[in-house]
Amino acid sequence: MESEATVTPCSSKKPIFAYVSSWAAHRSGRGKFSISDIDPKLCDYLLYAFFGISEKVAVAASESRASDSYDINCIARHVDYILLMTYDYNGSWDSHTGHNAPLYAGLTDTTDDQQKLNIDHSVQHWLQEGAPSHKLILGVPAYGRSFRLTNALGYGVRAPSDEAGDAGPYTKEAGFLAYYEVLDNLQNGWIKVKDDKQKVPYAYSDRQWMSYDDNESIANKCKYVGEHELGGVMMWSIDMDDFRGSLGCKYPLLLTVNQCMQLLEKASRL
Repeated sequence: MESEATVTPCSSKKPIFAYVSSWAAHRSGRGKFSISDIDPKLCDYLLYAFFGISEKVAVAASESRASDSYDINCIARHVDYILLMTYDYNGSWDSHTGHNAPLYAGLTDTTDDQQKLNIDHSVQHWLQEGAPSHKLILGVPAYGRSFRLTNALGYGVRAPSDEAGDAGPYTKEAGFLAYYEVLDNLQNGWIKVKDDKQKVPYAYSDRQWMSYDDNESIANKCKYVGEHELGGVMMWSIDMDDFRGSLGCKYPLLLTVNQCMQLLEKASRL
């Protein structure tokens, strides 16, 4: 269960962007999200999925997609913020398990392509291509990716997988789990493993396997923002955080982002 947390409302130096997916209002039961569930103290910018304004742009972060799709230097000259979608690096479209949003490359990333599928590599690529660090907003996911293992005895990262993991009871999409569904699985006895190299956890139960972010991995990503002088953090999306606080405090992941940004602000004043 997540521990209770508090945050002092303030305007942090590094902005926090929060997406809300429009389809969340159509989920049932515990997953149904309405405007009244939003805590306006926890973000500086609230964005509805697939609606944007000219001062900011959300972009695929990985080198392979960015190189094919964007003139990074040109984009950087014309927007105030570049929201990096630093997640979906791996998923059930692969024939093996993998982390949704690893911070660094892992020991099992043996090919050149696999070694590029992580946040650090993406950020460094955008910086090298001319994006100013203060315009880059690091995306963090409030959801996980799930897989069905080919063999229940092979449960590590890059273990063989033959299809998407079971759909969650509220999001109802195979291979995809909201953070509150991840918490339910952990409560129901899934075995959690911390990947110290890639700075993210995963968990498994029989032939089901999921990669996700928790408070610790989110805090590590926020620390990375400070170390590399990035512009702030974006969460996709707050309706998939434990916004009702059914297993602890409300918005545990978003609260962690706020706490970390406030620590960075205090450190910048020293």
